Amino acid sequence: MIVTAKYRERFEYHITRARAIMESFVSESNVAILSDSVRRHNERFPVLRRVRTYVLWISFHGLIAVGGMILTMIALIR
Repeated sequence: MIVTAKYRERFEYHITRARAIMESFVSESNVAILSDSVRRHNERFPVLRRVRTYVLWISFHGLIAVGGMILTMIALIR
């Protein structure tokens, strides 16, 4: 579930920046628009923006590996 939440956060981050870039074609203050979009994104996802995606993927695959080892041990014991 946290992996899905993190990917949602990254999606929102990039969509926010894309919208800001599109708005910058109309506005003269590109830097202000981009920094404002990043600020809004950071306010919307204060915790998830700090979580690194690679840590989630390593943890996810580590849990699968540990689960496989536990199931293998159970199968060998029986």
